[in-house]
Amino acid sequence: MPAIRRMSASSTPPGNPPRAMGAALRALHLPIGAAWSSPTFRARQTARLAGLHNPMIAAELGDNGRSMQAATGDQAGWLRSLANRPPRARTNTFVVTQYPNIKAAFGNRAADMSDGEAIVLRPSPGGPQVVGHVTMDEWPKLVVRR
Repeated sequence: MPAIRRMSASSTPPGNPPRAMGAALRALHLPIGAAWSSPTFRARQTARLAGLHNPMIAAELGDNGRSMQAATGDQAGWLRSLANRPPRARTNTFVVTQYPNIKAAFGNRAADMSDGEAIVLRPSPGGPQVVGHVTMDEWPKLVVRR
């Protein structure tokens, strides 16, 4: 199931949310099969701090050098296609990108995302289905509930 994390270059939450998210992924034993990242520094840094080793860097997940401006239609289609690919057996795919890309790809299903929030998607014949959202402060709480 792909989880796509929203990034914003303009805000850095207190503490180290990417590390907390990575710790929660490990504590919950969520197997990550593939990791993808925007080529932007902030996205690559988030992937590294979260422990997503060797993410595949895709220009389609970037901001085209336009500093968080809206993604192109081609980028939105590429992200929808990526999110609809079934992950390897018994694993999850994790994608780190910027909000304009997520909004362009998923429209109103991503409209109320907060900075650092993950959208959880399930591949389906009609396109990826949103099955949940996880905010940065919810990751540690998921571990406690376990």
